[in-house]
Order: sequence, then C-alpha cells, then structure tokens
Amino acid sequence: MSASDLALPPDVLIRLPAGRPLLLIVDDQPSNIQVLYAIFKIDHDVCMATSGADALAFCLARQPDLILLDVVMPDMDGYAVCRELKNNPLTSHIAVIFVTGQNDPLVEARGLDEGGVDFISKPFHERVVRARVRTHLILKWQTDELRVKQLELRQRQAELEAVHDASPLALFHIDIWGGCTYVNRAYEQMSGMVDGAALGLGWRRQMDPDEVALLLATCSGLTNAQQHYDGTHRFRHIDGGTVVAQVRVAPIVIDDVVTGYVGTAEDVTERRAADAALAANEKRLRVLTDSIPALICYIGIEEQFQFCNIHYERLLGLHPEKILGKTLLQVYGDDAYAEMAPHVAAVLAGNSVSYERSLRIDEREWYLQSEYVPDLGQDGQVLGFYAMVTDVTQRRVAEKNLAAGERRLRTITDNLPVAISYMDTSQRFHFANPTLYAWTGTTPETVLGKSLLEVMGPDLYEERRVHLERALAGERVDFTTTSTMVGQEHHLQSIYLPDMAADGQVKGVYTLSNDITVLKKTEHDLRRLAREDSLTGLPNRAHLYDALNVVLTRNRRRGGAIAVLFLDIDHFKLVNDRFGHAIGDLVLQEFATRLTKSVRTTDLVARLAGDEFVIILEGLGATQEAHRIAEKILQLVGKPWLLNGEKLDITTSIGIAFDEACLRSGAELLSDADAALYEAKSAGRNTFRSHVY
Repeated sequence: MSASDLALPPDVLIRLPAGRPLLLIVDDQPSNIQVLYAIFKIDHDVCMATSGADALAFCLARQPDLILLDVVMPDMDGYAVCRELKNNPLTSHIAVIFVTGQNDPLVEARGLDEGGVDFISKPFHERVVRARVRTHLILKWQTDELRVKQLELRQRQAELEAVHDASPLALFHIDIWGGCTYVNRAYEQMSGMVDGAALGLGWRRQMDPDEVALLLATCSGLTNAQQHYDGTHRFRHIDGGTVVAQVRVAPIVIDDVVTGYVGTAEDVTERRAADAALAANEKRLRVLTDSIPALICYIGIEEQFQFCNIHYERLLGLHPEKILGKTLLQVYGDDAYAEMAPHVAAVLAGNSVSYERSLRIDEREWYLQSEYVPDLGQDGQVLGFYAMVTDVTQRRVAEKNLAAGERRLRTITDNLPVAISYMDTSQRFHFANPTLYAWTGTTPETVLGKSLLEVMGPDLYEERRVHLERALAGERVDFTTTSTMVGQEHHLQSIYLPDMAADGQVKGVYTLSNDITVLKKTEHDLRRLAREDSLTGLPNRAHLYDALNVVLTRNRRRGGAIAVLFLDIDHFKLVNDRFGHAIGDLVLQEFATRLTKSVRTTDLVARLAGDEFVIILEGLGATQEAHRIAEKILQLVGKPWLLNGEKLDITTSIGIAFDEACLRSGAELLSDADAALYEAKSAGRNTFRSHVY
C-alpha cells in the first residue's frame, strides 16, 4: 500500500509502520476468497480460512491486522466467530469487517453489536473494498500507536513512583503556601502517616509549632535554584515515638519564580544513637588506657600517631591532640627516632618487637621498655602497630646498683610493679620481691630455699623450663607467657638474666616478670573495635572492603569467578517500630547467624550498616551456584523466628553481582549488588535478582 493510495496528510503517513499488513479472509466459498485475494495480494500479506474454527486458531497463532469475515457459514457463522474473538483478551483488539450478500440494516446492526467495525457487500466493488480496508487499517495503526504511547506513559509513571518508593530517603513536596502535595512511601514509614494523612497541612502535626515556623520561614527565604536548606528536626511518629531527621529542602524555580519546594528527610535516629554509643565507647577506652601507667599508642603504616593516651603529655609534655597525625620522627626528633627506626621497621614487617631504649628529658635519663605488636589485616598485611612503652628507669637503676647491697636492692624491687627473683644453678630461690608473692599467692617461707618446680608446680614450671635452661647457659632470655595465678589469667613479659661470675661461669639467674594483661586486653579491644561489628560479631565495613579487594586480586590471578550478595531485612524498620530496638538487635544477631549457616566456611559474611549485610562468594563455576546459595538463604531466613517470646515473620531480599572474570572493582560490585537488591525489592521482596558480568 502506497501513500498515494491512502491519500492521508503527511503527518499521518510518517507514523505508518513499515512492512505489509496481514489480512485474513474467512469464507466457506473459495470463489469469494479468490476475488478478495486478487484485490489485496499486491500490497497485503493475505491468509485464508474456510471455517470459523480455522479462523480462531489462525488468530491465536498469527494475530492478523484485519479480518474480512463472511457472515453466513456452516457450523459457526460470522457473528459467533466475532463474538469468540472479542471475548478473548488475546484477539479482542483485531478489527473485523463483515462480508455479506444481504442488504439488510438489521444484519449490519447485529454485526456492529457483536464487535464488527464495518460491512462489505457482495458483489465486491474493488475500490470500495480497498478504501474501507485502508480506512480501518489506518484506524488500527493509529489506535495501536496511541495504546503504545499510553503504555509508555504508564510505564514511566510507574517507574518514577517505584524509584521514589524505593528511595531510602523520605521525599516530599510543599507548595508556596506550606501545604504538602506529595510524600513517598519512605516518608509514610518514617512518620506513620499513611493514606495521605501527611498531605495538605497534615504534616505539621508531626512537628512542634516552633520547628514548623522555622522550617517554613527558612524555605520562604530560598529565592533561587542555588539556595538550599539543610537542618535537623524532630518528628513525632504516629505511634508516639520520636524520629530525628536530617531535612534538606530546595526551591522549585520557574522563570525566576519559586513555585514550591522539594525536600528529603533522612531518619538519623539510629545514627545519632550509634554516634552516642561510639562516643561512650571511645570515652571508656580513653579512661582505660589513661589509667594504665604506660605510654600506649597506635601507629599507622605511615608511622603517624592515630591514638595515644594521656601519659604522653606527662612524659613528653605533649597533649595527645597535638601528637595525633604527626610522625614518630616529628614527635621524638632525629636522635631518638634513629634508635627506634630498626624496631619500627621490624614491627611493620609483621614481627612483634620488645626492646628497651633510653631517653633524656629535662636532663634526666629515662629507660623505657617498648612493646610493639603488629596490626594485621584479614589478608595478613600490616595495617600499623600497637605500642606500649613502660617506664623501667627504676628497674635499670636498680640493676646498675645491685652491688650497693641487699637493702638498696630490696627497697627498689619492693616498689616495682614487676615480679623479681633470683635462683641459683640448682634452680632454688634465694630472693623474691613482694610482687612475686602477691601474684603467686605465696610467702617468703614457702618460696625461699625451694625449687622453681616446687613453687610453681609442674605445669607452670614446664612453661619456663626451656627459658631457664637457656639463661643458666649464659643467655639473656625474653619471653611472654600466659599463666593462671591465684585463680586469674595473667599475661607476663618475663626476662631471665644470667648472673655471670668474673671467670664467665653462671652463678644463677635473675628473673623479672611484668604483668602486661591490661595491654593484651587493650590490644584485643582495639583490634576488635577496628575490624568487627560489635552487635553481630561479623566483620564490619572496613574489614569487608579489605577482604573484597583481596578476593578480587586472588581470583584475578588464578582465574576464578566471584559473587557479591547484598542483603537487607524486609521491612526491618517495622520490626523496630512494633517490637522495639532490643528485639531489632536480636533479629540482626539471629539474621547474621542464619547467613553464616547458609554459606561455606570459606565465604565471608559481613555487616555493612543497619540491616544491610554483604556476602562474598569465591571459587564459583557458574551463576547457578550463587543462585542456589541465595535460595538456601531465603529458605533458612524464612523459617519461623521466636525471639524473647515474640513470633516474627522475617524475610530478606538479595541482590547478586556475579563477576566471572573479576574485571570489576569492589566498589562497582557492591553498587551492582545494591542495584540488584532494589530490583528484588521492586519484585515484591523475599526473592533475589542478579547482575552477571
């Protein structure tokens, strides 16, 4: 069919589809079919059916653009065929032109009632037949085009609504009179005001009048598109609770006129509480380290101070705030740093270091016992090191003045927080200070003259035997032990010093043990705080990022595939709102447990933030392996929950980013998995979606 045949305006012709229309002729008389076929075969794809049943089967299989349908046929007449077509959603849109030899208005009226669009009378007039078919094909194409536009418009509107409702931020629109015209699902969840309760002036009921006045006054002061408002406000939830929200507002400016305001409200209640808890933890850590009579600090990989306790001010005259961010060289100076440098290099190579050094401050010589412990990441890489520097000046002075007599030795050693003793070559005690008695729960009568085996018992003796034998052979021995003394576990840093005679023979051994239990606990706490989520015990965000980079590097080298699963708990905020944050914490802990049970021991499960978790799977062969694990997680999480007597229905949504060649970065995989998660949520939650690369 050509444009000249149609005789339509150019703007209509432009929208006609390419290709030939598909025309179905239905008539039980072959002669009628032959006539119509001859008329349309040049510019139409013409198909034929000689019965109503064949016509219906053809329409289901091919979907013709238009049907020329004979009214009078045996078994099933044209009216019945048209009725069947219009009653079936798959064929109801097909245009039907009835063909009849009867010139009766009642026949035409019935055909139109059954859903026909026109009639063609026999005998056929070619120009009339072609004109009517052209007209209805054009109407059909225009109707299809309109339907497509409508579907596209509905799709765009649905997508926009889905994006808004999928946003974790509460979105709203306020007109210039302060009336709310739109809120998204996150706003309704945050406020509890559903079914349009926040629209109009309803939103003002959530806030104190003073805050409402402040917000409206601030918004009215925004006069151009470059101005924005950012502030914190308290909302009263519909259930009576208080929500702290970070509110951001921007004006809508059209032709330099403000026509309204759009804004977001982010629920920062939990973040504020978490910040307060973190501040409290940091305060406790500060009090703990400041109470230990030693210099305690954490040094980063670039040799910069990232933490130090108050004793640096007492010893060096430098407040911790003035030290943080500075390097060891900047704090101690060239000479002291030159002495420290080899030990710093050793600990940054992954070795624990214990050494003594001297330091002159205000014309006084200080002797410091330094203990360096490397901070190792999940991949074994050194991230920095912990240092505890103990003032051992008195001990060193005591050692230099041993020859001055037992009285002076006793005076000094009795006041040191170090267990000191002396044994002869038969391993019998000749001296012990009060610290040793206090730690071991003994008295001078039960120690002096007795052997180490008799005083310590076989287990503690065996821990020290090798070190003692080395000292009796003339070697100074430094070692750490963990021992249970007087019912408590202690970590001890011990030194065995051989007592050498003038002829080089060993006469005995001095022992000095320093209780570093508090340091060990501090090291453990610092390491845990830096790498572990305090609620679930899972690796935290920092640990996750490091581990993901390591997994990518490893699998790029050996050619493996990995998958990153991004999960959160469906409607978790509703759990907190209904049962309280205590139950919410139990849900997070149980959720973490079930995730861990769902994966292999070689896989990493981490808590990213809030109810967001990430799983790293490596060594995969195909995407189906990741899908099977996701299905296993859905099944395990979906099993009944009973927490503190409360029955809960908990589900999860999962986004999967599968990278066969490990070509994407960790940040890209997390972003891809997050996007897939929102697709799973849009699909109704309690399911998973995946992106494959």
